[in-house]
Amino acid sequence: MKQALAAATAQAAGDGVFGVPTFRVDGDDELFWGADRVDALLRRLRGNGID
Repeated sequence: MKQALAAATAQAAGDGVFGVPTFRVDGDDELFWGADRVDALLRRLRGNGID
């Protein structure tokens, strides 16, 4: 279990994750991290731009 956690943590760090929760839309490298960014993520998923 500890090895799996260490591997997942290393993968997340390699992907640029440094806060939780973190979301990435498929096909897009932009990360949305933190509960305060969920609204921005939802706008992006609806096809709208982010201001």
